[in-house]
Amino acid sequence: MEENGLGVSDRENGVLDHLKNKETWLRLVFMLLFGIVFQIVKSIVFLVAIVQFLFTLLTGKAHGRIKVLALGLATYLRETTEFLTFVTEQKPYPWADWPSEPEAGAEKTASKAPKTSVAKGTRTGKKSSAPGKPKKTGGDEKV
Repeated sequence: MEENGLGVSDRENGVLDHLKNKETWLRLVFMLLFGIVFQIVKSIVFLVAIVQFLFTLLTGKAHGRIKVLALGLATYLRETTEFLTFVTEQKPYPWADWPSEPEAGAEKTASKAPKTSVAKGTRTGKKSSAPGKPKKTGGDEKV
C-alpha cells in the first residue's frame, strides 16, 4: 500500500523524526510558559480597564499614561498570541524588547476605529433623521 512512492515505513520514520525533534519540544515549553503569562497579562489588562474607567468617571477623560500602558499590554498580548499560534517564531518579551512604541499609526487608528470601521449604511458620524423627524442643520454638529 504505497501512496506517491512513499511506503508506510517511510512515513512512520518521518513522524518519528518529528517526534524526536528537540526544538519542537522546547517550543512546547515556551508555549506553556507564555500561555501562563498570557493569562496573567489578561488579568492585568482587565484591572487597567477598571482603573481607566474609574479615572474617566472621576475626571471626564482617560489618563494618557494608562493609555500607553494599555497599548503596550495589548501589543504584548498580540505578539504572544502570534507566537502561540505559530504565526511567528519570534518570542515576545523578555526574549524581545517590550512593545513600548505603537506601530506606525496604531494609536491614531485606534482613536479613529469607530469612524473607519463602520460598515456602509450604518453610523457614519453624521446625524441622520429618523422617519418623521426633520434633520437638524445647525452649526453645532461634530464632523
